[in-house]
Amino acid sequence: MDYWKFAPGENGNHWDDFYNEGIMAMGWDNLDNFNNYTTEELADVLNVTNSSTSNYISNIENFRDASIGDVVIANKGRSKCLGIGVIEGEYIFDGKRTEFKHVRKIKWLINELIDFEKPIFRPDTFSPTLKWEYIKEKYITAKSSYERLFSNLEAEKVVLPPAKVLPNDSGAQNYWWLNANPKIWRVDSFELGDIQSYTSHNAKGNKRRVYKYFEKVKPGDLVIGYESTPVKQIKGIFEITEELHYDDSEGETISFEIKELIKSTITWDDLKETKGLENCEVFVNNQGSLFKLTSEEFEIIRDLIDERNIIDEKEKAELNIKEYSFFSDKDKPFIEESELIDIIDSLEAKKNVVLQGPPGVGKTFVAKKIAYEMMKKNDDTKIEMVQFHQSYSYEDFIQGIRPSDESFKVKSGIFYNFCRNAESDPENKYFFIIDEINRGNLSKIFGELMMLIETDKRGKYKVHLTYSEKDDSPFSVPANLYLIGTMNTADRSLAIVDYALRRRFRFIPLKPKFNGKFVELLSSQGFSNDFIHGIIAKISSLNDKIESDKNLGKGFQIGHSFFCANKKSKPEKEWFEDIVKYEIAPLLEEYWFDDIEKSQTEVKLLLSE
Repeated sequence: MDYWKFAPGENGNHWDDFYNEGIMAMGWDNLDNFNNYTTEELADVLNVTNSSTSNYISNIENFRDASIGDVVIANKGRSKCLGIGVIEGEYIFDGKRTEFKHVRKIKWLINELIDFEKPIFRPDTFSPTLKWEYIKEKYITAKSSYERLFSNLEAEKVVLPPAKVLPNDSGAQNYWWLNANPKIWRVDSFELGDIQSYTSHNAKGNKRRVYKYFEKVKPGDLVIGYESTPVKQIKGIFEITEELHYDDSEGETISFEIKELIKSTITWDDLKETKGLENCEVFVNNQGSLFKLTSEEFEIIRDLIDERNIIDEKEKAELNIKEYSFFSDKDKPFIEESELIDIIDSLEAKKNVVLQGPPGVGKTFVAKKIAYEMMKKNDDTKIEMVQFHQSYSYEDFIQGIRPSDESFKVKSGIFYNFCRNAESDPENKYFFIIDEINRGNLSKIFGELMMLIETDKRGKYKVHLTYSEKDDSPFSVPANLYLIGTMNTADRSLAIVDYALRRRFRFIPLKPKFNGKFVELLSSQGFSNDFIHGIIAKISSLNDKIESDKNLGKGFQIGHSFFCANKKSKPEKEWFEDIVKYEIAPLLEEYWFDDIEKSQTEVKLLLSE
């Protein structure tokens, strides 16, 4: 089922007649039966030089060849809809009519004016539209009874051949690159199929550079839509619908339809390092709005987009993203629901939290589940994770100079790129998890970001980064990005987290949980009830001794994850002995490094019957 927009006369002035007759009809009354013309013959009759990009010819052939069962949306101007119907009959030429002799039989289902308050239709007679879902939603909002009508309509749809695609062998189609300033015009603000425009003069009334290109664009041309600083990404592919013309509200402008929205990140750096684009006009001098692309350059960019889309779609398919709820998750961490709510409240208020606790309490596991719960889905594409260490640097995290081919270039770090992704998708939440956050030199790693990660500075305060180039815009941390750090409180080799970072995070303690959920998990794996409660008794006794030790304390207790992460693979007694000997015993030796007998005694107590 294809969807078409149809203009019933100028400004819809023939709508009532067509609706009452149950038809749609087209002018071009100087032409005989459309079936008698080939594409080339239509071009000759209409005096069209390039048949492959002519709106006139595509309108005529689409009107003639649209399939029975296709949906037709009658429009008035570019932003209003008059009604909706279904094609019932093949194209006929009715010579008896005084005008509008080219006719298709239509079963009109709806006769009601809806104003969409923004341009969504092309300024032509009959062409495909990508706005069906949007149109349908608007009608249902206006009158709920339409929902059943649309359901019945779509339930009876049949597989039909696609709309006729005109051949494009003339080589006359042009390709363009359009720079958009995201502070003025963001591609993300629009939807697939929207009709938009771009003025040929700037706000001061001066012609844009290079003005001659605005004069050369024509319907059918394809455009790479690029957002300039700070985004610096390709965001869409457009098709020119109207050449340079005068609009009463905008002045001299070109119009285009958004044919594709690019969700996969294609950055300026990606493009500059792509072979075949070295001499591309936009990279030689990027001062201006509209640039010419060769067909080869367009195809290289198109291939890059397709390749990135394929990779992203494959990753998403492998991730199997689903709706998520902590409360119905069978594999959720052992924290109580009240603890979960407290952590989420802290994240929403502060944007930055550190989950701290002894080894084995599942800090990283909890961090991911918190992200899932806040997103309401298990979308790992919006989660990034790193682990800090003593050698981790600002250059790794944010930006630095790195070798590239035979020279050195400024390369963005993992946090910088993740911030840009979050910034370009403000409707969704993004989570950056830093494992072992206290193992790095935090002041050195965060640099200028120490201020930018503060809650009230998010998206408002911007700074020029240490390695930023002269034309780079200032950097900020977006408000939809959340930082979750994890910290092992038993790691005595580390210095205390500095105060400057402490006051920018909320520190939330996680404790060992040998509770009912722990019992339930081990029971599901086939462990006996007596054995499970034996583990709880022994570890609880050990944790009491660790907590009462003046040189240790709660931060050094043994967590439940030592036993949850190890699935049963042998008899339960051997299974427990392996965990004690190879995981817990070395930890106790480190705790009581100056009293080896004490650590050995505690190990023996754990292994005793």
